[in-house]
Amino acid sequence: FVKGIKNIEFDYSEVEELEIGAVALKNIICLNLDKQDFVLSGNFPGCKDLDENNLIKNKYKKALEILIYSGLFKILGFEPKIYVEIVGNSEPLTSPLMGGGKNLPNIKCKSIKLGKIEHQITEYFNNALIKTVDKKLNEKGLRIFDKIIGEVIANCQEHSGEFNQYFCSGHFVQIDRNIGNYQLTIFNFGQSIATGLRMSKHLPEDVNIKMQNLIKLHTKKRWFSCNNWNEETLLTLFSLQDRVSRVFDPKKQRGTGTIRMLKAFQDVGGCYIEGQDPKMTIISGQAQILVDNSEICQLKDKKITFNVEKSLKVKPDENYVKKINHCFPGTIITLNIFLDKKWLENKLNEVK
Repeated sequence: FVKGIKNIEFDYSEVEELEIGAVALKNIICLNLDKQDFVLSGNFPGCKDLDENNLIKNKYKKALEILIYSGLFKILGFEPKIYVEIVGNSEPLTSPLMGGGKNLPNIKCKSIKLGKIEHQITEYFNNALIKTVDKKLNEKGLRIFDKIIGEVIANCQEHSGEFNQYFCSGHFVQIDRNIGNYQLTIFNFGQSIATGLRMSKHLPEDVNIKMQNLIKLHTKKRWFSCNNWNEETLLTLFSLQDRVSRVFDPKKQRGTGTIRMLKAFQDVGGCYIEGQDPKMTIISGQAQILVDNSEICQLKDKKITFNVEKSLKVKPDENYVKKINHCFPGTIITLNIFLDKKWLENKLNEVK
């Protein structure tokens, strides 16, 4: 920030769409600024584009809703109760900003230890299922989701280096009687995934050999000279493959969390409404990976490569994996899926 600046205003006036990942990050920033005596303020979506009755237009209401129920609205000096009636929907199911790590977060968010925080996230997803499709995970399903989410959060904690903190938040809203939109974000500040792989002193030998061979191949083909591709992006994609972990695991149970979470949410997050496509976004350093239900994003032999050749020896489709101009100082994983009662029932019938 410019020296001497103490007043910061956030302009949301033209924002029509927001996801929980962006809002949770802004929450973290604002909570830290607040501790440093910055004066925070802002406006709300649609405030400069009201309808003929001087009311907020419908196209801004989803963005307004997530600002209200995430807690960010209150941080910016608004009284949320005044705006709840404007949104008009029943109260969404929100998982508040939570954090944890070896060093407790130095911000004002709920702190939960690893071993408990993943169960809260699983319960949040289970409640969303109950609310939308009147079904819930059985005991086995709860254990599986706990394990998957737990490893993803553990990875976030490990990759954060000395900072050693992780954060989570969620937002679920009913679109209609049988369809709901479920959002979840898990993130950390610190090392990127690629930096963690490069700097690991305990990288399994077989993982290191595969990694070095891929770097040599992509270097030889001069792909790193492309504007949208670099070593960091390659290593981030490499980290998603089954059994790739930055630490040696004799039981071979590490290196499966992110890919299993991806598969789990691909299995449940479909929707029959056109344009409501489930997606998962990973940003780490300068690497961005987008996953949806397209054929190119499907797993094959527990690998995901984002190309028709199904090989890491070939560059992925840049629509799904690419280097971005700005660098995120850590890793953020954001899920945005739809729970469609009809879609899930058809899925269950296929399994039977």
